[in-house]
Amino acid sequence: MTGQKQAVEDIVGMGIDGCRGGWLVCRIKQNGRPEFELQRSLADMPGLLTSGVDVFIDMPFGLSADQPRLCDSLARALLGKRASTIFPVPCRKAVYAASYAQACQINQTLCGKKLSIQAWNLTPKIRELDQFLRTNPSLQNLFYESHPELCFRWLNDGRVLSSSKKTSVGQAERLRLLQKRARIDQPTLIRWRKRMGLSNAQPDDLLDALALAVCAAAPRKLRYFVPETPLHDAFGLRMNVVCLSNAE
Repeated sequence: MTGQKQAVEDIVGMGIDGCRGGWLVCRIKQNGRPEFELQRSLADMPGLLTSGVDVFIDMPFGLSADQPRLCDSLARALLGKRASTIFPVPCRKAVYAASYAQACQINQTLCGKKLSIQAWNLTPKIRELDQFLRTNPSLQNLFYESHPELCFRWLNDGRVLSSSKKTSVGQAERLRLLQKRARIDQPTLIRWRKRMGLSNAQPDDLLDALALAVCAAAPRKLRYFVPETPLHDAFGLRMNVVCLSNAE
């Protein structure tokens, strides 16, 4: 067996987080060591995927036609005071609107609510993921929509973190939790970020991607979904969010 093949087979979980430079990919190995890579486009992603290794991604897919997604409200309920970290996902027509003003008008008409500028700023990546999964239907069973704050909730024994990931205190807390499941430290994170370019990914992007990878690598028996029975959009994409149970 070649070293390259062995390295691929050692991958046990994968997390993807959108970032300024594109998509931040974290693959975690069986020994707990993570590796990070910056991908400009999802079109380059298939070469990084490993058969049988699940991908947790912090980007919504499965777009509602004319109402808010149930999975978003259920996921927000799990986060309590951190619920605002999960934004209401625009409906499909709003995601593909030509402008923010048009998207607000469409979403107001179909869903009864305009969308935030933060949600609008994510629509290019939502569209990219939507098109990627529709173009590559064989990959749909590998991808699971997740959320880093739900991942950290599991790592924190079911308790929602109160600190923001944008603060040094919040980042230190998240790193300590990740060290339960991954062989990582602050100097290593800094080296990875420098390798990818400091302007391409923020410190919290690496922490989020690693949290997603750690949870993707966790035993599948711990997984549950909101809603339990997924709804599907007009193109057959699941509309649910994966979570992990602390009751083993």
